[in-house]
Amino acid sequence: MERILVTGFGPFSKYYINTSGEVAGMLNGRILGEHRVVGRVLPVSLRAVREKLPRLVEELRPSLILGLGLAPRAGKVLLELVFHNTAFFEEADEDGYR
Repeated sequence: MERILVTGFGPFSKYYINTSGEVAGMLNGRILGEHRVVGRVLPVSLRAVREKLPRLVEELRPSLILGLGLAPRAGKVLLELVFHNTAFFEEADEDGYR
C-alpha cells in the first residue's frame, strides 16, 4: 500500500495548540483509497526539521507529501502554489532561529 505523508508542527510561542499538528495526528493511520496516511508532528525547529524530514521521506518513501503549517493571521486556508527554499519566521523557533 502506498503512503501519503502529512506533516504538521507542535505548539510554539503563544500558540498552545498548533492545528497543523492536530490535523496530522488525526489523519495518521487513515486509509484513503489505495493509500495509508502517515501523520507526523514535527518540532518547531529548522535544525530538527532539516534532520528529521529527510529521514522520514527515506524511511516511508511516500507517493505524496502534504506539509501543513499554522499562519495565525490568515483569515482562510492558504495554499502555497510555488515552493522556494527560504526559511523565515516572524517569531523565533525553538532554537531561537529567525
